[in-house]
Amino acid sequence: EALADGQLVDIPNALLDEAGIKFPSVVSIRLQNILVPTEREVGNGQSLEGRLWDMLMVFRALAKGNGKSYLRFPLQTDRNREWACH
Repeated sequence: EALADGQLVDIPNALLDEAGIKFPSVVSIRLQNILVPTEREVGNGQSLEGRLWDMLMVFRALAKGNGKSYLRFPLQTDRNREWACH
Protein backbone atom coordinates (compact mmCIF):
# COMPACT_ATOMS: atom_id res chain seq x y z
CA GLU A 1 0.00 0.00 0.00
CA ALA A 2 2.82 2.43 0.82
CA LEU A 3 4.29 1.85 -2.66
CA ALA A 4 0.93 2.48 -4.28
CA ASP A 5 0.37 5.75 -2.42
CA GLY A 6 3.89 6.99 -3.14
CA GLN A 7 5.25 6.94 0.41
CA LEU A 8 7.88 4.33 -0.51
CA VAL A 9 10.00 4.26 -3.67
CA ASP A 10 11.68 1.17 -5.14
CA ILE A 11 15.45 1.17 -5.42
CA PRO A 12 16.27 0.10 -9.01
CA ASN A 13 16.95 -3.65 -9.31
CA ALA A 14 20.07 -3.05 -11.40
CA LEU A 15 21.59 -0.98 -8.59
CA LEU A 16 20.62 -3.58 -5.98
CA ASP A 17 22.16 -6.35 -8.10
CA GLU A 18 25.39 -4.42 -8.57
CA ALA A 19 25.56 -3.76 -4.82
CA GLY A 20 24.98 -7.43 -4.02
CA ILE A 21 21.63 -6.82 -2.30
CA LYS A 22 19.47 -9.90 -2.87
CA PHE A 23 16.10 -8.57 -1.75
CA PRO A 24 13.82 -5.91 -3.19
CA SER A 25 14.43 -2.68 -1.29
CA VAL A 26 12.69 0.66 -0.90
CA VAL A 27 13.35 4.08 0.58
CA SER A 28 10.82 6.55 1.90
CA ILE A 29 9.84 9.38 -0.42
CA ARG A 30 11.20 11.75 2.24
CA LEU A 31 14.64 10.12 2.07
CA GLN A 32 14.62 10.10 -1.73
CA ASN A 33 13.82 13.81 -1.75
CA ILE A 34 16.80 14.41 0.55
CA LEU A 35 19.07 12.30 -1.67
CA VAL A 36 18.14 14.07 -4.93
CA PRO A 37 21.02 16.48 -5.57
CA THR A 38 20.51 20.16 -6.31
CA GLU A 39 21.68 21.57 -9.65
CA ARG A 40 24.83 22.84 -7.96
CA GLU A 41 25.53 19.40 -6.48
CA VAL A 42 24.98 17.76 -9.89
CA GLY A 43 27.53 20.22 -11.27
CA ASN A 44 29.93 18.98 -8.60
CA GLY A 45 29.48 15.35 -9.69
CA GLN A 46 26.71 14.26 -7.32
CA SER A 47 23.86 12.00 -8.49
CA LEU A 48 20.90 10.21 -6.97
CA GLU A 49 22.32 6.87 -8.13
CA GLY A 50 25.67 7.62 -6.50
CA ARG A 51 24.04 8.63 -3.24
CA LEU A 52 21.86 5.50 -3.27
CA TRP A 53 25.02 3.45 -3.91
CA ASP A 54 26.74 5.02 -0.90
CA MET A 55 23.70 4.29 1.25
CA LEU A 56 23.58 0.67 0.04
CA MET A 57 27.25 0.19 0.90
CA VAL A 58 26.58 1.39 4.46
CA PHE A 59 23.57 -0.92 4.60
CA ARG A 60 25.65 -3.89 3.45
CA ALA A 61 28.35 -3.23 6.01
CA LEU A 62 25.82 -2.95 8.85
CA ALA A 63 23.71 -5.89 7.68
CA LYS A 64 26.63 -8.31 7.57
CA GLY A 65 26.28 -10.45 10.65
CA ASN A 66 23.27 -8.49 11.94
CA GLY A 67 21.28 -11.68 12.58
CA LYS A 68 17.91 -9.90 12.71
CA SER A 69 15.06 -9.80 10.23
CA TYR A 70 15.32 -6.00 9.98
CA LEU A 71 17.92 -3.27 10.09
CA ARG A 72 17.57 0.42 10.82
CA PHE A 73 20.43 2.81 10.45
CA PRO A 74 20.70 6.58 10.69
CA LEU A 75 21.36 8.74 7.67
CA GLN A 76 22.45 12.24 8.49
CA THR A 77 22.60 15.32 6.31
CA ASP A 78 23.15 18.87 7.41
CA ARG A 79 20.50 21.56 7.12
CA ASN A 80 22.14 23.13 4.07
CA ARG A 81 22.05 19.84 2.14
CA GLU A 82 25.81 19.99 1.76
CA TRP A 83 27.42 16.57 1.67
CA ALA A 84 30.96 16.21 2.84
CA CYS A 85 33.50 13.43 2.52
CA HIS A 86 36.11 13.20 5.25
